[in-house]
Amino acid sequence: MLRAGEQRATELAERFPISRPAISRHVRVLCRAGLLRVRCDGPARVYSLHPQALADVDRWLQPYRLFWAARLMDLKQFVETGPPDVSSAAPRRPGSPRRKKA
Repeated sequence: MLRAGEQRATELAERFPISRPAISRHVRVLCRAGLLRVRCDGPARVYSLHPQALADVDRWLQPYRLFWAARLMDLKQFVETGPPDVSSAAPRRPGSPRRKKA
């Protein structure tokens, strides 16, 4: 909602089916994290996004995006082709002990 521009606290609270104190707690956490900025306009508080903080979060998330993208590709391949063919796995060397299943 704040991507479109600044919003008063009451405008934010009206859009959610939770209490105003709950909205206030969420907004306070986002402000402490540096993701929102607040300014006073008379008795009202007006909130806006702090884009630089969001860019920092985006940079922090990047390795996780790469990791999960690879895992999702693995899952897609598994679903489309089935499990890997165990007969194509490296053969067991003669004389090597078999592992017991737990």
